[in-house]
Amino acid sequence: MNLKSKPTTFDECLAAFGPEQRAALEKLRLVVRAAAPDAVECVSYGLPAFKLDGRGLIAFGGWKNHCALYPMSGQVLAELADDLAKYEVEKGTIRFPPSKPLPAALVRKIVKVRTAEIAARNPKAAKSNFDPDVEAYLEAVKSAPRKAALERLRAIVLGADRSISEGIKWKSPSFRTTDWFATINTHGPKSIRLILHFGVKAKSTAETGIAVADPKGLLKWLAKDRAMVEFASLEELGAMARPLAALVKAWIRSMPTSVSKS
Repeated sequence: MNLKSKPTTFDECLAAFGPEQRAALEKLRLVVRAAAPDAVECVSYGLPAFKLDGRGLIAFGGWKNHCALYPMSGQVLAELADDLAKYEVEKGTIRFPPSKPLPAALVRKIVKVRTAEIAARNPKAAKSNFDPDVEAYLEAVKSAPRKAALERLRAIVLGADRSISEGIKWKSPSFRTTDWFATINTHGPKSIRLILHFGVKAKSTAETGIAVADPKGLLKWLAKDRAMVEFASLEELGAMARPLAALVKAWIRSMPTSVSKS
């Protein structure tokens, strides 16, 4: 990359790269544009980049022997560790040869995860189903690391399905569709706990339980109608974000019906 003159636009940044690097990054540029149509092209630290809601979304780099993609978030790299296993990843950078750009599907996935992270951390971009009582509850959490972990857990659950909303139930942040089905345990140890349950009323299958796909073995059953998912750290939670979202979706789809009163 030629940095003799400081670039001021996205196109000027790309023009400073070699032709092979530039061609590879132009392809990624189109993928990002399609995956995040509201993102704005910009220059960040001398690199061509995209911003969303005022925050860095993704950036590119082109060097003599490789190209680079910067997700601008270590959390994104942790969540997509399995997808990135065959690539050279170091210190927030994904390197790849210009002759073999990153697959469009992978770039879209990176953009999707980063977009969700920005939405969760930016009050102006918060989902419409965010509840002000939950906002106030989490704002009162004094430990910054714990607050970040609880916010991340909240974003994962709400993002699992559009039908999910939240509120304060049992004196804790809880989630519901047609009935309450999950509650964040904020009163226990330092670990991050989500209790999945059958809701307020007795259910027709409360005695027999339900079958929920759990390929990662995240569930710890506390009773036939209640299970817990527990993470030791924000990093562990981030790495299991997609399996947890899939588990939440499976849980609400398997929720039993209420017992009818005769």
